[in-house]
Amino acid sequence: GTVHADYYLPHFTRFERSGRASLSWNWAAGLLTLNWLLFRQLWLAALGYGLAVLLLPMLVLGLGRVVFQLPQSVVWGLWLTCGVFCVLAPGAWGNVLFFRLCQQRIDQALAATASLDQACQHLMQQASSKKRALWLGLGNAAVLGLVGLAYVDWARLPAATPPVLAPATAEFSRRPALQPASASASASVAGPASVAGPASAAAPASASEPAVV
Repeated sequence: GTVHADYYLPHFTRFERSGRASLSWNWAAGLLTLNWLLFRQLWLAALGYGLAVLLLPMLVLGLGRVVFQLPQSVVWGLWLTCGVFCVLAPGAWGNVLFFRLCQQRIDQALAATASLDQACQHLMQQASSKKRALWLGLGNAAVLGLVGLAYVDWARLPAATPPVLAPATAEFSRRPALQPASASASASVAGPASVAGPASAAAPASASEPAVV
């Protein structure tokens, strides 16, 4: 196709001259992997990448945190490794995948048409266009909009309130207060002493007075 043909033609020419497709860096494939795969019609690669993006976090959380009980620092290291892999792998292998797809389509077009001009027209019809890029952009905007609406609805949910214990607290406050055991014990001990005190004080006084005949 004509979209970024000035970038891919030098790479594909080098691949054909060397007889093999070697690794080279593609920024679009590395940073916008899923969109780039869909735009270049690499359907199987897009499916595999999507499954990898979904399964790798599950493996990190499931095996790392639940099964092996890894510390938080190790889990963060695994997250970083997965993120770097998801960028480096498609960025380095993107041109190779696209070159092999183009070779396959060229062979099919030459086999299905009677002349080279018809094969070129057939390939131009299959090539990615700016219209496809526009549709992908609209799809991304729609997905981001849905995610934003879901977040707004989630943020508007009322916060969970703890259960109200007012009736039980009021009933407990109406109960008479219990005296401490130490206070009641001291009161029981001090009671007889306070009664016996005046009687013992009056006894010597009555003994000192002379007997009345």
